[in-house]
Amino acid sequence: SRRLAKDLALLKPASEYPYEAALTVAFTEDDAQAMERFAAASIARQPRSLAARLYLLKASEERRDYAAVIEHYERLMELRSLNAIILSDALIGVFRQADEWPLLFEYLEGTPSNGQILVNRLLREPDLQPGLAKLMIKYPSGQSTLLLRVIQERGYEYAYSTWKSYITPFAEYDLAQYPFNGSFKRFSAPSPFNWFVSTERAEFQPQGGLFVSLSGTGTPFVARQVFAAPAGSYLLRTEARGRMRERGGALEWRMDCTETAQRLASTVIQLQQATEIEVFETKLQVPGSACAFQTIELRGRAGEFPMTARIEVLSVSLIADID
Repeated sequence: SRRLAKDLALLKPASEYPYEAALTVAFTEDDAQAMERFAAASIARQPRSLAARLYLLKASEERRDYAAVIEHYERLMELRSLNAIILSDALIGVFRQADEWPLLFEYLEGTPSNGQILVNRLLREPDLQPGLAKLMIKYPSGQSTLLLRVIQERGYEYAYSTWKSYITPFAEYDLAQYPFNGSFKRFSAPSPFNWFVSTERAEFQPQGGLFVSLSGTGTPFVARQVFAAPAGSYLLRTEARGRMRERGGALEWRMDCTETAQRLASTVIQLQQATEIEVFETKLQVPGSACAFQTIELRGRAGEFPMTARIEVLSVSLIADID
């Protein structure tokens, strides 16, 4: 490898190619000292040398110099010569093998330019690492995915507690209302404890409210949320307005116990007036057992003579029934 480097360097003394070629030969010979020398020579002539950066990344891993591993990973990402997903998976593999997750999370706390890619891959790991939930405060776009994983692995109670740590900007009275954000404001709080909405059929309005467009066929999904109302008697109340033809289709709220799927209430929104706000109410009882969390879902309802409808759902709320 040394002879090759010398001969090629005579042909192209200012180029990194002779040293990259020698680096490849030294790698096959498992000559660590030569590899180090040729990688340094390649980088000195061309800081974008892919072969040298890959070697330095591997050498840093073997030395357990994880700060250097991250540095070379960043340089490789800047080169854009390798698939970013594969390269990020490789970096995560280094920390998985070493079981040094706190070092990786510390790096991600600084929100590097490639941080979102790494976080997205971490959310696919077979085992969720304890520090990941806290890290999601810096990467809100991944919060919903994390919460769904937490629900699967640790249950709704733990996931709900995690969710509340993400919504500190909101006042306490918002958390005491069921469902959360019942006026459909554009809060950044993640689902499933805030609204998950079908973007094909509905959109949040600038001043609140959910605009819904339906064809009058089938029972298409529109919106959903999970919340934790205490046991007791309630009135499910919703306000809406818009144009809806008679027997052309409608909307329907369905409320169930989340874990048992026990139906608690169903409210059909069938508008009669074109411009007036109309109110729909249904009484319900949240049982004291096996119903710590409830799911409310808005769906379309097929009409006998399907017609397109455009509705603005202004609010939905559970009101304690004191009668």
